[in-house]
Amino acid sequence: MFDKAVTAHGVPQRLLSDSGSALNPSRRGLLGQLVVHLMALGVEPITGKPYKPTTQGKNERFHQTLFRYLDKQPLATDPAQLQAQVDAFDRIYNTQRPHQGLPGRVTPLTAWRAATKTEAPAPAVNRPPAPASIDPGPHPSPPPHSPTCPTTPSSRS
Repeated sequence: MFDKAVTAHGVPQRLLSDSGSALNPSRRGLLGQLVVHLMALGVEPITGKPYKPTTQGKNERFHQTLFRYLDKQPLATDPAQLQAQVDAFDRIYNTQRPHQGLPGRVTPLTAWRAATKTEAPAPAVNRPPAPASIDPGPHPSPPPHSPTCPTTPSSRS
Protein backbone atom coordinates (compact mmCIF):
# COMPACT_ATOMS: atom_id res chain seq x y z
CA MET A 1 0.00 0.00 0.00
CA PHE A 2 2.83 2.41 0.85
CA ASP A 3 4.51 1.90 -2.53
CA LYS A 4 1.21 2.58 -4.28
CA ALA A 5 0.91 5.90 -2.41
CA VAL A 6 4.51 6.78 -3.31
CA THR A 7 3.79 6.06 -6.96
CA ALA A 8 0.73 8.30 -6.88
CA HIS A 9 2.02 11.13 -4.69
CA GLY A 10 5.81 10.93 -4.44
CA VAL A 11 8.21 10.04 -1.65
CA PRO A 12 7.42 11.75 1.67
CA GLN A 13 10.11 13.37 3.78
CA ARG A 14 8.84 11.66 6.96
CA LEU A 15 6.29 9.02 7.91
CA LEU A 16 4.58 9.24 11.29
CA SER A 17 3.38 6.05 12.97
CA ASP A 18 2.40 5.24 16.50
CA SER A 19 4.85 3.44 18.72
CA GLY A 20 3.04 0.11 18.48
CA SER A 21 5.05 -2.98 17.64
CA ALA A 22 3.20 -3.68 14.36
CA LEU A 23 4.76 -0.69 12.56
CA ASN A 24 7.61 0.12 14.90
CA PRO A 25 9.23 -2.82 16.69
CA SER A 26 12.27 -0.67 17.59
CA ARG A 27 11.29 -0.69 21.26
CA ARG A 28 12.07 -4.42 21.11
CA GLY A 29 15.45 -3.74 19.50
CA LEU A 30 14.31 -4.66 15.99
CA LEU A 31 13.86 -2.82 12.72
CA GLY A 32 10.61 -3.68 10.99
CA GLN A 33 10.29 -4.22 7.26
CA LEU A 34 8.46 -0.92 6.80
CA VAL A 35 11.18 1.05 8.63
CA VAL A 36 13.91 -0.60 6.56
CA HIS A 37 11.96 0.14 3.37
CA LEU A 38 11.40 3.77 4.39
CA MET A 39 15.08 4.26 5.17
CA ALA A 40 16.07 2.81 1.79
CA LEU A 41 13.88 5.46 0.13
CA GLY A 42 15.40 8.25 2.22
CA VAL A 43 12.25 8.69 4.30
CA GLU A 44 12.64 9.52 7.98
CA PRO A 45 10.42 7.23 10.07
CA ILE A 46 9.13 9.08 13.14
CA THR A 47 6.89 7.89 15.94
CA GLY A 48 4.64 9.48 18.49
CA LYS A 49 5.45 9.20 22.16
CA PRO A 50 4.10 6.06 23.82
CA TYR A 51 0.74 6.61 25.53
CA LYS A 52 0.39 10.10 24.00
CA PRO A 53 -2.39 9.66 21.43
CA THR A 54 -2.60 13.40 20.72
CA THR A 55 0.37 13.06 18.35
CA GLN A 56 -1.73 10.92 16.04
CA GLY A 57 -4.86 12.99 16.67
CA LYS A 58 -5.40 13.95 13.03
CA ASN A 59 -5.13 10.32 11.94
CA GLU A 60 -7.45 9.18 14.71
CA ARG A 61 -9.98 11.88 13.81
CA PHE A 62 -9.82 10.88 10.14
CA HIS A 63 -10.48 7.24 11.03
CA GLN A 64 -13.40 8.28 13.22
CA THR A 65 -14.89 10.25 10.31
CA LEU A 66 -14.34 7.34 7.91
CA PHE A 67 -15.93 4.83 10.28
CA ARG A 68 -18.95 7.10 10.84
CA TYR A 69 -19.38 7.32 7.07
CA LEU A 70 -19.07 3.55 6.65
CA ASP A 71 -21.57 2.93 9.46
CA LYS A 72 -24.18 4.82 7.40
CA GLN A 73 -23.53 2.69 4.30
CA PRO A 74 -25.07 -0.71 3.56
CA LEU A 75 -22.87 -3.44 5.02
CA ALA A 76 -20.31 -4.43 2.39
CA THR A 77 -20.62 -8.05 1.32
CA ASP A 78 -17.05 -8.37 0.03
CA PRO A 79 -13.73 -6.48 -0.02
CA ALA A 80 -14.43 -4.94 -3.44
CA GLN A 81 -17.68 -3.42 -2.21
CA LEU A 82 -15.97 -2.10 0.92
CA GLN A 83 -13.20 -0.60 -1.23
CA ALA A 84 -15.82 1.14 -3.39
CA GLN A 85 -17.35 2.66 -0.24
CA VAL A 86 -13.93 3.82 1.00
CA ASP A 87 -13.15 5.29 -2.45
CA ALA A 88 -16.47 7.19 -2.42
CA PHE A 89 -15.65 8.54 1.04
CA ASP A 90 -12.19 9.57 -0.15
CA ARG A 91 -13.68 11.55 -3.06
CA ILE A 92 -16.16 13.33 -0.77
CA TYR A 93 -13.58 13.96 1.96
CA ASN A 94 -10.95 15.42 -0.36
CA THR A 95 -12.89 17.09 -3.17
CA GLN A 96 -16.34 18.13 -1.92
CA ARG A 97 -16.08 18.83 1.80
CA PRO A 98 -14.68 22.20 2.88
CA HIS A 99 -12.15 21.80 5.69
CA GLN A 100 -12.53 24.05 8.71
CA GLY A 101 -8.77 23.96 9.39
CA LEU A 102 -7.81 25.34 5.96
CA PRO A 103 -7.79 29.07 5.13
CA GLY A 104 -10.97 30.00 3.32
CA ARG A 105 -12.51 26.63 4.23
CA VAL A 106 -11.36 25.17 0.91
CA THR A 107 -11.31 21.46 0.15
CA PRO A 108 -8.13 19.48 0.81
CA LEU A 109 -7.65 18.97 -2.94
CA THR A 110 -7.81 22.73 -3.55
CA ALA A 111 -5.23 23.34 -0.81
CA TRP A 112 -2.99 20.56 -2.17
CA ARG A 113 -3.05 21.95 -5.69
CA ALA A 114 -2.22 25.45 -4.40
CA ALA A 115 0.67 24.31 -2.18
CA THR A 116 4.28 24.69 -3.23
CA LYS A 117 5.81 21.26 -3.75
CA THR A 118 9.27 20.39 -2.48
CA GLU A 119 11.77 18.00 -3.98
CA ALA A 120 11.53 14.47 -2.60
CA PRO A 121 14.47 13.34 -0.48
CA ALA A 122 17.07 11.18 -2.15
CA PRO A 123 17.99 7.84 -0.60
CA ALA A 124 21.06 8.08 1.60
CA VAL A 125 24.12 6.75 -0.22
CA ASN A 126 26.20 5.80 2.82
CA ARG A 127 23.43 4.49 5.04
CA PRO A 128 24.67 1.86 7.51
CA PRO A 129 23.34 -1.65 6.85
CA ALA A 130 20.30 -2.76 8.79
CA PRO A 131 20.99 -4.95 11.83
CA ALA A 132 20.65 -8.70 11.44
CA SER A 133 17.52 -8.73 13.62
CA ILE A 134 14.77 -7.45 11.38
CA ASP A 135 11.24 -8.18 12.45
CA PRO A 136 9.47 -9.95 9.58
CA GLY A 137 6.13 -8.62 10.78
CA PRO A 138 2.86 -10.52 10.78
CA HIS A 139 2.65 -10.82 6.98
CA PRO A 140 5.21 -11.13 4.21
CA SER A 141 5.70 -7.98 2.14
CA PRO A 142 3.95 -7.86 -1.23
CA PRO A 143 6.26 -7.77 -4.23
CA PRO A 144 7.25 -4.23 -5.31
CA HIS A 145 4.52 -2.43 -7.26
CA SER A 146 2.04 -5.24 -6.72
CA PRO A 147 -1.63 -4.32 -6.77
CA THR A 148 -2.90 -3.83 -3.26
CA CYS A 149 -6.13 -2.58 -1.78
CA PRO A 150 -5.41 1.02 -0.68
CA THR A 151 -6.92 2.53 2.44
CA THR A 152 -9.14 -0.43 3.26
CA PRO A 153 -9.56 -0.49 7.03
CA SER A 154 -8.89 -3.82 8.66
CA SER A 155 -11.69 -3.42 11.18
CA ARG A 156 -14.33 -1.03 12.42
CA SER A 157 -13.20 -1.05 16.04
